[in-house]
Amino acid sequence: MPSLKLTPDLKSSIACLYRADTPIADIKRRLGVARTTIYRALRSMNRISRKRTKFTPYKFSSEIELKIANEYFCGASSGILARKYGVSDALVVSIARRRGIQIRNRREASRRHSLNEEAFDSVSEESADWAGFLMADGCIQQRGLQSATISLGASWKDRAHILKFRKFLGSSHAVTTIRPESNHGFQAVVISINSQYLAMALAKYGVTQDKTRRGIPDSRISSNRHFWRGLVDGDGTVGCYTGRPLLALSGNKNIIDSFSKFIEQNLSFTPPQFKYDRERIHHIRIAGRRTVAVVRLLYSTANISLARKYSAATDILSRFAHLPSPE
Repeated sequence: MPSLKLTPDLKSSIACLYRADTPIADIKRRLGVARTTIYRALRSMNRISRKRTKFTPYKFSSEIELKIANEYFCGASSGILARKYGVSDALVVSIARRRGIQIRNRREASRRHSLNEEAFDSVSEESADWAGFLMADGCIQQRGLQSATISLGASWKDRAHILKFRKFLGSSHAVTTIRPESNHGFQAVVISINSQYLAMALAKYGVTQDKTRRGIPDSRISSNRHFWRGLVDGDGTVGCYTGRPLLALSGNKNIIDSFSKFIEQNLSFTPPQFKYDRERIHHIRIAGRRTVAVVRLLYSTANISLARKYSAATDILSRFAHLPSPE
């Protein structure tokens, strides 16, 4: 396509608008020419200078500044405050900084719900237990490099446990009810949280997007009884069947091998493993007096656990405390 001819009138119009500090995009729109034509005209006129207006800083009374700072401290974004008071985002941030308020980063500024993203930064009884429960019943959805969703679901009867998880995270996210007709006839609850930081912290425990097939506990928690209690709460069985105590756990081979090693290190016996035909899931089943020892290891003096599993565990410990320890 041939270049537009730069007539004297066109060059004069471009020069006038440019000197008046009109943005290039506006010149393009008003004159109906391409950017390249504008720049070609400016080059041909040798360094036309723009009209520079003297910068006049915004001046607020200390009362208004304090009001802006207080609203920012209470959670209002710099963008909202900028529009409200007719100033720039940068000025709002500057006022908050002058008043000694910590400036939120981009991730914190865009969040609508409260969330303690550092909940899994250190290993504690609570963080290890929830990491185990997430390994069993959680879901990590990674979308690209900057976005991840952590979801945790349970049956309706375990709703109180999901509320405990929300409290552990200091979260204000909603706990959603899933109706039976959309969940194979079972009513359930789920909480979903968007946080790349949280997903990265959980990955250090071994809780990743592909945890169901390839998940393996990190060395920091593979010997932590609280982690295994959380995993048994989610993917295990605890109770009395035909008059005998039973504890079982299902998972991928990495999970079952790690749990077997944990039992061997702490109780000096190796529980049997098995896998049904055409299944990828592996299983451990422990019965009799060995069950009592494992239940005592996992659930005694526990400060957090799924309520119905904890109730079954305490029932086993009270009914079968007379059984001798396994050799």
